[in-house]
Amino acid sequence: MNTPSPRHARIQVAVTEAVEICGGVEAAGSVTGRGKTTAGNWHTNTHDKLPDVAQGLTLDSVAVAQGREPPITGAMARELGGVFLPLDAADPCEAALPGHVMQLTTELGDLSRRVGEALADGKVCRDDASKIEREINDLIAVAVRARAHVQRLQERG
Repeated sequence: MNTPSPRHARIQVAVTEAVEICGGVEAAGSVTGRGKTTAGNWHTNTHDKLPDVAQGLTLDSVAVAQGREPPITGAMARELGGVFLPLDAADPCEAALPGHVMQLTTELGDLSRRVGEALADGKVCRDDASKIEREINDLIAVAVRARAHVQRLQERG
């Protein structure tokens, strides 16, 4: 196996997570129409093969059905500087707006706490940076949902 690029390695971590969410290599192989060996290759860091787009979407759909972020799609979005964000299709109402603001406040507090924890020893290590990034992604997700809610209020008239 060639040494994978850092980008490939990050996607591989997401694929491994997706296989685990499916219930392991046998279940992942079954849900994608591939065998246990192929899914096992996706699941290990010693093999550089990744699922194709259709198989990746199938793996991610299991996570979505469980109410979780699709790990592969989320990782790809992050590689492109974005964040995966499912939007709520519920009808907008003014009563929900304060809830969005409270979620923003909560996420900002979580981010602030995480940064404080990271800086407690005077340096931000790789693990700290990863945790901070997750908190930032959570904050972005809540902000985009709040914006989408307000946009739907505007469209409603």
